[in-house]
Order: sequence, then C-alpha cells, then structure tokens
Amino acid sequence: MQLIAEALRYVARTPALAGLFALLFVAGTFGANFNLVLPLFTRIVLHANADTLGYLFAAQGIGSLVGALTMTFAGAFLLEPRRIVMGALLFAGMELLFVVVPDFTQAILLLLVIGWSFAVYSIGTNTFVQVRAPDRMQGRMVSLYSMLFIGVTPIGNVFAAIVADFLGPAAAVWLGGALTALAGLAVLAFFLTRRD
Repeated sequence: MQLIAEALRYVARTPALAGLFALLFVAGTFGANFNLVLPLFTRIVLHANADTLGYLFAAQGIGSLVGALTMTFAGAFLLEPRRIVMGALLFAGMELLFVVVPDFTQAILLLLVIGWSFAVYSIGTNTFVQVRAPDRMQGRMVSLYSMLFIGVTPIGNVFAAIVADFLGPAAAVWLGGALTALAGLAVLAFFLTRRD
C-alpha cells in the first residue's frame, strides 16, 4: 500500500499525469465496456447471429491495429496530453453516436473508429505515463495505470449491464460514451487553462 500511496502522491504533484489518470479511470470504468454489450447489441438490436458479431469485433480489431500503427509512426506528434485527450474524446463521440441505434453498416464504421481512437488514446496514455515518470517510479506508474484501466472494468460491467437491462444495449454504449466525453472535456479544459 505504501508504494501505491507514493505513486498517487507523485501523480497528484504532476498535473498532466493527474488529468490523464482521472480520464483513464472514467474511460476504463464507463467507456471501455462496449465489448461487453456488443453481443447483446447484435442479438437484440440487429437481430443477427454470431457471424455478424464476429464482423463487428473484427471491425473494432482492425481499427485497433490501425491505431497501434498510427502510434508507431505518429506517436511523437500525438504524445502530448491535449492530443491524447482528443483521442479519448473521439472515442467517446463515436460511442455517443450509438444513441441513433445504428444498423449493421453504421455499427461497422463506428467500431472501426472506436477501435482506432481507443488504441490511440490508451497507447498514448500508457506511453506518456512511462516517458514522464522517473525510473524509480516506472513500476508503480504501470501498476497504477493497470489498476485504473483494467481493475475498474468489473465496476463498469455492472453499470453497463444495468443500463442495458433497463434502457437497451445501445444506451449502455452511448451513456458510457457520454460520461467519458464529460470527463474528457473537463480534463481538456484543465489542460488548456494551465500555462505549463
């Protein structure tokens, strides 16, 4: 616990990391649960089968691969806190478009962009955290990143399941996107008002 407390103190003293970690918590809890809802969306909204679900997951995977390649070739440009947040906002915006309850073709296009933007956002955050943290804090920063990104997903899964049960699977996606967008806008405003 002492190591995690030290990591949190370091993040609190580093505004760029504090903003990115706060957004990571919200995106990991509420925004990253579209995978959980996708099978329900396929069955209930699209009235489709496992083949269609496979195409949807493939679209997201292709987007993620292109996002990873984007970070490989353009990471130096994208590795700036405000640009990282813009990736999260694009991801959240694509989730918000699920409010229109897309058909199969629209869902494929949305998932391509969701996969791309989420990869750019998450890889950008992880890389920025590791580049910005001093050597002695590297392990703690990666642990904190994992805890805030992967460790909170079960909480978000419960949220997504409840929303999907009462409002439908598309609502679970766009509501998670709305919460991520609000957090992203708050963090972006925080970054824009700072002079460092």
